[in-house]
Amino acid sequence: MVDLDINRMQVFVNFPEVEDRMRLEINQRVQGILLTEAKNGERPAYDVIIDYLCHEKWEARLTSLIGLSGGSLERLKRVARAIFAKQSWPNLQKDEEARKLIAKFLTNPDDFADKIPEFIRRCFYLRDGWVKSLRDEKQVTALVIDSLKSLYSVECGFAQERLIVSEVTALGLNYEKGSVEIVNNKEVDVAIPSIKNPRILIMSSYQLTTASMQSSRANEQALMYDDIARHNRRHPDSKPILLWNVVDGGGWLERKNDLRKMLINADSNFCHADIAEGFFSDALKKCLK
Repeated sequence: MVDLDINRMQVFVNFPEVEDRMRLEINQRVQGILLTEAKNGERPAYDVIIDYLCHEKWEARLTSLIGLSGGSLERLKRVARAIFAKQSWPNLQKDEEARKLIAKFLTNPDDFADKIPEFIRRCFYLRDGWVKSLRDEKQVTALVIDSLKSLYSVECGFAQERLIVSEVTALGLNYEKGSVEIVNNKEVDVAIPSIKNPRILIMSSYQLTTASMQSSRANEQALMYDDIARHNRRHPDSKPILLWNVVDGGGWLERKNDLRKMLINADSNFCHADIAEGFFSDALKKCLK
């Protein structure tokens, strides 16, 4: 059993491939969102929005407008359902009438007082100078980065999982990812050597920020650990199945109770530094020799 020293965990882990991908994604989105037509500054805001959203990148452009207004895309979708009396979200590039209604709402939300409550309307007031903001590459970049926070966190989680897989395959070990019957068909990130006949089950979690799902994750792992223990008791003559954690990130460091629950419900625990310094690989060799 490997006990994790939480002092070795990191608030942020640098995954170079994620940084490269996000840099490219940011640059591409910024270029699609920037308002470059000089004439737009002299036209009514309503007309500017109609033309601005008539673009293949209309979703990213709409997200930037909402960011400037202080609202959210999910809330605007609910507003749109009330305005359009439709369940589906329209393609604003192709639907001129929908563009006009969205433009009208964003420039004059109070015109929809009969359908949209005041509190909701007040979430969508474009500030003075918003057209200038959409021409400012630094401000647009800030809007794009804000919209990509969730994607960045997810990509970091995938990168940590790929790192684990690279360590496993470097040792010539087979692995699979998927639902494992022994743990009530819960999804396992890495099963060595296979899902049907696992020797080690590895769960990976990189949490950049705190979230309520961390408690659910910790509780679910406790159930998995109990399932594995019952299986091992029923098969005393077989090699025991082990549950390992690879966990890191500031989100876990800030939720110590959930982290402790994760750690006590595993046979061994590792962080990114343990992989980088070879401890994870050494533990695999020792366990499977």
